[in-house]
Amino acid sequence: MAGRPEDAAQLRAADGALRSGRPDLAEAIYQRLLAFDPQNGAALLGWGRLRRALGDGKAAASLLQRAIASGGGPPAQVEFAALLIDHGNPGPAETLLRQALARDARMAAAHFQLGRAQAARGHGEIAANLFRAATRADPNMREARLELAKTLAGLSRLEEASAAYAALLKRHPDDVAALLGHGWVHGQMHRFQAALVCFDRAEQLGADIARQLAEVALGLAHVCDWSRRDELRRRLRLRLEQGGPCLIETYAVLSQEDDPVLHARMGAQLGETVRLHMQAAPRPEPAPRQGGRIRLGYLSADFNQHATALLMAEVFERHDRSRFETIGFSFSHDDGSATRRRVVSAFDRFEELRLESPVESARRIAAAGIDILIDLKGYTTGARPEIAALRPAPIQVSHIGYPATMGVGWYDYVIADPVVLPMTEQPHWAERIVHLPHSYQPNDRRRPLPATEPRARHGLPEGAVVFACFNNPYKITPEMFSVWMELLSELPHAVLWLYGANHFAESHLRAAAARHGVVGTRLHFAPPVELPAHLARHGCADLFLDTTPYGAHTTCSDALWAGLPVLTLRGASFPARVAASLLHAAGLPELVAGSTEEYKAMALQLARDPDTLRRMRRQLEQARTGSPLFDCARFTRDLETAYRTMIDRHLAGLAPDAFSVAVDDLAERQLRHQPA
Repeated sequence: MAGRPEDAAQLRAADGALRSGRPDLAEAIYQRLLAFDPQNGAALLGWGRLRRALGDGKAAASLLQRAIASGGGPPAQVEFAALLIDHGNPGPAETLLRQALARDARMAAAHFQLGRAQAARGHGEIAANLFRAATRADPNMREARLELAKTLAGLSRLEEASAAYAALLKRHPDDVAALLGHGWVHGQMHRFQAALVCFDRAEQLGADIARQLAEVALGLAHVCDWSRRDELRRRLRLRLEQGGPCLIETYAVLSQEDDPVLHARMGAQLGETVRLHMQAAPRPEPAPRQGGRIRLGYLSADFNQHATALLMAEVFERHDRSRFETIGFSFSHDDGSATRRRVVSAFDRFEELRLESPVESARRIAAAGIDILIDLKGYTTGARPEIAALRPAPIQVSHIGYPATMGVGWYDYVIADPVVLPMTEQPHWAERIVHLPHSYQPNDRRRPLPATEPRARHGLPEGAVVFACFNNPYKITPEMFSVWMELLSELPHAVLWLYGANHFAESHLRAAAARHGVVGTRLHFAPPVELPAHLARHGCADLFLDTTPYGAHTTCSDALWAGLPVLTLRGASFPARVAASLLHAAGLPELVAGSTEEYKAMALQLARDPDTLRRMRRQLEQARTGSPLFDCARFTRDLETAYRTMIDRHLAGLAPDAFSVAVDDLAERQLRHQPA
């Protein structure tokens, strides 16, 4: 049926209403048009497009299907295909889009949506070509240019992605999404100054760039470029002090700020972001406890060749199966490593959540009847705190993965020890603190024993004092580096041996040494190697110099296992106290300094006292079999006592509260051999 002359004017009025922010008025116009002619394809298309934009998928689908049936042609087919892609149905969408392109081969919107469909199916290269076709058909199509740039970035074709973002910004200089995307690409290419230009412009346009600032700050720290450090620290602190939901790269703050109050604020703001994201999600009902064995669920993305798995593997193996059932809930990829195989075999059951949504994962955990869910990730890379936010278990614990408070009420406990997290810090932690009697960190006695190697293999001078620090470069601050340079200045025959994570950091550190009057060749760099080779090279060093405020964690226990004494500076926050905790458990608390001045004086004294260093080496060799730090059987019993105490409190109707696992209490429980 031919449309009335006044229909075109009415449709233009509807478009004007939408542009002026009056979707209600536009909807009324579409309804009037359809009341006169229920088969008005243009009105059906316009109304369906509006309902899709408002998130009403069911109504949009009905209207768009009617538009297609009423002869709406390719525009209606494309809009319905877009809706199908929105809802995860790219296959049927492709059929519609190819039909549309058969009728109009230069239809930009059809190429664009077909690119979306291919991207949804993981066909990035095909998607990129389709987005290019869309931009050729319509050079002003912003969405196609943006998706092209994002797709190229996802394919790690960074130069092409940068060019695509630049082309988009040339046409749309105030496009916030393009500014943020281009800034991210610049960061991946270590063009951090250019990244900041993009992010600053986005902020001027109203974007919250806390996450992007933190990513740049951490990126600069990884390459030891301290030129913008003070400015970025100030801006990040200001953003956190402003409050409100916030997405941020946590290590950008933890590695630079020894401030438990700031860490708590960051955790609370991240947690609020998670809460808002999940507030409408259905919450599973945890299965009631049936008695018998306590069912533990360990949740992680690191059940592969990762520090967390290397530390925890023996704990999983040593759990008392007469009292505990263990289930690994994994959203990690299978890297085919021996560590992965070992961890999988250590659990009673191992369930893969990688392809599931947080809601689906929470349902599965609840259905498994988990008594205690232990999150080994926190807010670290690849974490899924959304799962714990849905409360799939009656007791939820944070352990090992994240060295700060999660800042939310759905984690009941954090596993710690008296050194790494004194009870006096409880006001800064949302979780109740649980003290194990020795150290919060488990260690695997099955890690390789270090071999003996000559210094010449690593290019180190014979007869020199070799200070080593194998921490990641982002942990090195200019303040600590200045102390190290003072040591080298006072000890002309000393060298500093650092972890060579990237050549950018090496270049910046050599330049920084020169500014301190130290020849850059006195810095040596150890390349990444497999764990046995890494442990073996520790024997070529005399003393490990720890960083602050983010010190050595697994790196410290590796050094102690290899027999290398570690000198640390105890700070105020959890990440600044881990090495102190490990040294106490290893029997060498005298290597914990209380101030920068004491740290420097101790380093000088030890460098001039090889007999004391040799004694400490012998003590550490004995610690492999005699200290609590490397006694994983003892650690696992302590941890199980903590779990049983949590269950006891829960069954008694008591709220979570801080407590300590005492050695005497542990011995009594073991003697009675009574499960909680």
